Amino acid sequence: GNTIWESTLGGSKGETGYSVTSSPDGGYVAVGGTSSFGGTSYDVYIVKALQSGIQSWQKSCGSENVDKAMSIAATPDGGYIIGARTLNPASSGDYYLLKVDAYGDL
Repeated sequence: GNTIWESTLGGSKGETGYSVTSSPDGGYVAVGGTSSFGGTSYDVYIVKALQSGIQSWQKSCGSENVDKAMSIAATPDGGYIIGARTLNPASSGDYYLLKVDAYGDL
């Protein structure tokens, strides 16, 4: 097929993308990890693109450990459920869930 659009999303450092889902307004929400937004390590990264591919908003959150969002799914209330993992030096890591609203807020 033909490329309709492509867009580079993220900050000035490193981002990784792991999952994307469509949003009710025809856009897309992607999740992964970032080191661009003030964290001491990698943080969960959530970014919303409009149907045209233009970035609408972005959010990051995490702990002092390496945190990455691995999956995302839309929820009936218009928000999203995100599966993430944290790598803690004291253990092999933990998996956790984040519930955010339509704007990526916890």
